[in-house]
Amino acid sequence: MTHTPGQRLSSESLREDDFRPLPLLVTRPEAARILSLSESEIDNLRRAGRLHAKRHGKKVLFPVTELERFVDLLPWEVDLDR
Repeated sequence: MTHTPGQRLSSESLREDDFRPLPLLVTRPEAARILSLSESEIDNLRRAGRLHAKRHGKKVLFPVTELERFVDLLPWEVDLDR
């Protein structure tokens, strides 16, 4: 289901697949999309030790909890107009 800003959600607009559990691990492109960053920025953050990944064979995967931790550690924007 796609949701546009300002659109009200109703029980009729929700489908069964809207309630699928969230993944525990995401790929590099998915992590970039979730964080609204480029894949290069994801790589740079990983190299700098600011974003941690897990490995499954050759696959590099990011725990969703790690993405949340990263966001929680970002500084808040300061309102300079005050």
